[in-house]
Amino acid sequence: MVNFKLLSIVSSSVFVASAVGQRVLCYSGFQYNCTRFIDQFCDHAVANTYNPYDAMSRCFNTGQGSKCDLTVWLQNPTGQNQIPSNANCKAALRTAMQSCVSGGTGQFSGAPFQFGIDPNGGQCIGNIGNGNRLENVTEVVVAPVA
Repeated sequence: MVNFKLLSIVSSSVFVASAVGQRVLCYSGFQYNCTRFIDQFCDHAVANTYNPYDAMSRCFNTGQGSKCDLTVWLQNPTGQNQIPSNANCKAALRTAMQSCVSGGTGQFSGAPFQFGIDPNGGQCIGNIGNGNRLENVTEVVVAPVA
């Protein structure tokens, strides 16, 4: 297995990942590890079809006074009835959560879907995500180790 390093453009921190060509954007703010919700979310996300710029979000209560919003977006302007890859969904969200203490988004190069994981304070209302923060994002680039 080949290891890859995530190089942060904003800071000198180095993260280790096993994904090729994945771009991660990190959020700032509330911190909680939402990893335990990834499999359930991705299994649900791939049961749907998406048209250009469609998004689907699910909110999960943590049981500790906080929540996790997970989202999938189809970024392809021409694709109709597309289904995200379950493996890409799980890998992108795990990499984002491992690389970003406040969550973030992940997308593989050339893949039409972007995935987001966003911990927040409070509780879910109707199991719907409360949107996505884009303030103070840090871009992390996955590059192969020479």
